[in-house]
Amino acid sequence: MAAPHLQPITAFDALERVRSEYLLRCSVAAVDRLVGGGLTMGKMTEICGGPAIGKTTLAMQYAVNVQLPARLGGMDGQAIFVDTEGGFNVERFQGIAERTLAKPVSSGDDVELPTVEAVLEGLHCFRIFDHYQLLALCHQLSRYLQQHRSIKLVVIDSIAALFRHMSDPSRRLSILNLVSNILFKIADKFGLVIVTTSHLTLRSHALGSESTLLPAMGEKASTKQARTNDLILLTIPSHSTLLERMASGT
Repeated sequence: MAAPHLQPITAFDALERVRSEYLLRCSVAAVDRLVGGGLTMGKMTEICGGPAIGKTTLAMQYAVNVQLPARLGGMDGQAIFVDTEGGFNVERFQGIAERTLAKPVSSGDDVELPTVEAVLEGLHCFRIFDHYQLLALCHQLSRYLQQHRSIKLVVIDSIAALFRHMSDPSRRLSILNLVSNILFKIADKFGLVIVTTSHLTLRSHALGSESTLLPAMGEKASTKQARTNDLILLTIPSHSTLLERMASGT
C-alpha cells in the first residue's frame, strides 16, 4: 500500500487562509475589535458576564447578523439557538431583527437584505433542560446540519446552567470536554461559528488575597481549557452600555 502523499502548506498560505475566513460581526464595533474583527468559522467564543448583563442579547444579535449578506458582516446563513434556561424570547429576537434591518445601508452597498420574517424562519430553536439532552443534541447535530446546510452559527445559552448543580467537578469537566470536542469537530466539518454563554462568579484564592472573576464553570472546567487557542473569553462591561452600542452601532 502506497504511503499517502503529504502536501505542505507555507506560513504565508496559512495566513492568507485565515484572512479569507468569514468574519461574523455584531452591531457593536467595540466588541468586534475585541475579537479581532469578528468571529471566525471553526472557533468557539464564550460570552461571560454576570446576570442580566446582556449575554443573551449579544447571542441573539449574532443569530440575526449571521443571516445578513457577507458584505455587511454576515454569512448569508441561518442559526441554531439552544436555550437551556428559558431565556429566549421570540418578541425580543424579532425586535433585534427589526432594529438591525432598519439601519441604513451605504449607497455603495448594492445588497439585498432579508425580511424580518425570513430572519425568524432562519432561526432553529431547541429547548433543553439538562446535560443529557445537550449530549444527545450534540450527537444529532451532524445529521441535522446535513439536512440544513445553510446553518452557519450554533448558540448555546447558557452552557453553565446545565452543570450548575453537578457536585462532582471531575465529571463536570469530562462532560464539558466531550461536548467541546464534538462541537469543534462539527464546526470544522460544516464551517460553523460556535457561541456559548456562561456566568461569572467571584472566587477567593486564599485568606486575605484578592478575589478574581472567573467563569461560573470554574477556570479549569471552562471550555476555554479544552481548546485554548480556539476560544475568546468575552466579558460584556454593562447591560445598558451594550444596548446603547447596539442601537448606535459604535
